[in-house]
Amino acid sequence: MKGVILSAKLSLYSDTNARKKQLELLHKKMQNQPLNENNAGCIFKNPENMSAKKLIDECGLTNYKIGRATVSNIHANFIINENEASSKDVIELISHIKEVVKKKKNIELFQEVKIIQP
Repeated sequence: MKGVILSAKLSLYSDTNARKKQLELLHKKMQNQPLNENNAGCIFKNPENMSAKKLIDECGLTNYKIGRATVSNIHANFIINENEASSKDVIELISHIKEVVKKKKNIELFQEVKIIQP
């Protein structure tokens, strides 16, 4: 069922540790995600009780490249755009990752990113 939220009521509270928590989370992300490189965030949803990153790693796809699109060596569920990768490069790499994980692990990965084509 699809719908639209027309209004919402939020209850906010003061937390003196909020900034500290924010900086800790950002620091953790900086160590574990390629935030300093051009990417579209996590490409695949995590299968139930599994990690898409781990599955991609286990299939030997870290640093795998099609054209100028590359599987990140920092977090395998990120595709890096190296020097103007084409959308074709990225789409083909996503397809390749899905095929390899299905073949080696018998697990189907579902995209978290949406691809819109004219």
